[in-house]
Amino acid sequence: MKTYTKWVGGGSSGVFLSGVYLSGLFALLVASGCKVEGTGTGNPMQNTGSPAMGTTSTATDAIAYSTCYKTALCHKTAELGQCIKSVGDLTSYAGKLGFSTEPPLTMLEIRALELKNLIHPKVGHLKQCLNSIGATSCESPEAKGAYAPDSASPYMGTAELFTMDCADIFTSESRDD
Repeated sequence: MKTYTKWVGGGSSGVFLSGVYLSGLFALLVASGCKVEGTGTGNPMQNTGSPAMGTTSTATDAIAYSTCYKTALCHKTAELGQCIKSVGDLTSYAGKLGFSTEPPLTMLEIRALELKNLIHPKVGHLKQCLNSIGATSCESPEAKGAYAPDSASPYMGTAELFTMDCADIFTSESRDD
């Protein structure tokens, strides 16, 4: 069984998150928004994510989509859908998102924590992170290294698109929304 620990908060007022490995499905997010909702009046507008996911989009999905979209934009042979599927099993995102675990969490595991409401995105930090990923030049070393087509794990470098803006996205504190 995997456990995770993440220090959230600042200084001595922070807390450690601890929990048990949670399984879940990782979804293909084909729209760039982090939250997709209908009108609440019976309008048939549904989440544009993968049918396997149901109707829930997460910050984790937005992060995966943003890094994979930038990768596909910068590398003509990179495939957005394959990248998103591959990212789910990567552990290279965990440390970049501020999780200190042994063994490192996969993106699927981080997503499961989010779906179980054990962690919550800080919307301002998430937007800043997604904007910084989007602003990354395709000529930058990070973007150039995001895709290695001849590698056994060609999308392993996508986490390198993260800047320091991405390190403090999640908190264990309750949200007011």
